[in-house]
Amino acid sequence: MRFLFKICGVQLAVCLCASGITGVAAQAAGEGPITLEMNDADITAALREVASKAGMNIVIGNGVRGKTTLFVRDVEPEAAFELILMSNDLACERRGGIYRVFTQREYEALHGERYNSGLERATVKLKYASARSLAEQLLQIKSPQGRVIADNLSNVLMIIDDRPRLDQMLEYLRQADVPGTETRVFSLRFARAAKLAPKLQDRLTSGCGSLRVDEESNKIAVTDYPRRLTEIAALVSAFDEKPRQVLIDAQIIEISPEEKFEMGVDWDYWINKHFRVSGQLPLGAADRLLIGTPQITPQEPGQYKAVIDMLRTVGRVRILSSPRIMVLNNEEAKIMVGTKDAYITSSISVLESDDSISAQSVNFIDVGIKLFVTPFVNGDGCVRMRIHPEVSSSRREDIISEGKVTQVPVVSTSETETTVMLKDGVTLLIAGLNREEESSTLRKIPLLGDIPFLGALFRSTSREHIRKELVVLLTPHLVDNGISSAARGIKGFDSRFTLTVPLPARIPAGKARKAGQKT
Repeated sequence: MRFLFKICGVQLAVCLCASGITGVAAQAAGEGPITLEMNDADITAALREVASKAGMNIVIGNGVRGKTTLFVRDVEPEAAFELILMSNDLACERRGGIYRVFTQREYEALHGERYNSGLERATVKLKYASARSLAEQLLQIKSPQGRVIADNLSNVLMIIDDRPRLDQMLEYLRQADVPGTETRVFSLRFARAAKLAPKLQDRLTSGCGSLRVDEESNKIAVTDYPRRLTEIAALVSAFDEKPRQVLIDAQIIEISPEEKFEMGVDWDYWINKHFRVSGQLPLGAADRLLIGTPQITPQEPGQYKAVIDMLRTVGRVRILSSPRIMVLNNEEAKIMVGTKDAYITSSISVLESDDSISAQSVNFIDVGIKLFVTPFVNGDGCVRMRIHPEVSSSRREDIISEGKVTQVPVVSTSETETTVMLKDGVTLLIAGLNREEESSTLRKIPLLGDIPFLGALFRSTSREHIRKELVVLLTPHLVDNGISSAARGIKGFDSRFTLTVPLPARIPAGKARKAGQKT
């Protein structure tokens, strides 16, 4: 038998040299896929033909006999070689670049087990993807003993490997054998393309899916497989909904407390005194007014007028602003009542010639009352509101820099931030934002008060320390089809007119001032 192996090896070497094929590779350079049509051909002749085209050195055992029929088109030479082995129950062993072909009985006698023992095979007919391209990917997944054979003519893959690795390759084929990618453009009506894009990015197929955003036209172009595009379309439909709107009624009130309230105002006392409160109420039960907590519920209409009358029992009341602002859900509304305080800054630039250029610029800072409100509408008709009121005032101070006196504003700020849950139409009262002012008043007798030295006898200057407290009333109204909840149910309501509600009788100020001083 050894003598016959040597003879076959010498004959194969002569054939390979005559055809000009050299190297030990699965595929000779320049050969590429082959086409074979063999009908009842000798097995050894078929193996030599395929080996010559693949650039393989083979030794055929003496027991390899018989006939084979093989019709393949555009397949790799190594794949054709594997097909001949499998269809004729042959075995192969590679040592040092030489392939030795045995019968299964000879292989089992040498190694004590059958060729490809423990391996299973599967045949997959591909619908969309190319068998050749997917075979290249499967070669990265298969085990060292595994085989991947691609039939490009019928677009069929034959896979041989152990069960765990075979299942892994079959799952890869299931995901990869899908129709080609498509591009779909989504025109958004309400959602912003730039904000929605990151949410869709995670749903794209890795390696082939892509997404482009056009902020100007508010469109998103998505390229992916049709199945994945269907999922993305469902997400776009869910996120691109018409947002709810909230109408926020606000009252910004300034109180100058009387002297007996210099230590502060006991708001709980005054609210309980002038409004009927039905004990501790759960969050869902409050329907008119909230004073920082869901416990205060006036039972009278016209809550704004009632609250303002109550505030007059504390001190002098001045309504600074009564804005009404419409805002989208989850968007911030900003209300500013104040001024822009200007100040000058200087900058000096040094040139290469050691000359300097001085430039001045005017900057502005906002001073006054700022109110930032962000509503979040829940499905049960409640509105969660993030509220940030801020009260600021400024005074001028002199700063000496490089021998020059410059006035800069020093801003004093009082602010708070909270998040509350309100029912539609509930009024929230925020109090305790204090600010202090110093005022000086000059009184003099005309002409006489201007005389040097002696004029001091005819004039006087008084300084006064003024403490003021800011109260903010906020009422959110859910808006449906442009009409707020406050307007629904009012016969003949027109959005061009202001809604008017009955006002309660004014609380007698003298009677209310007898109690309620906080010490």
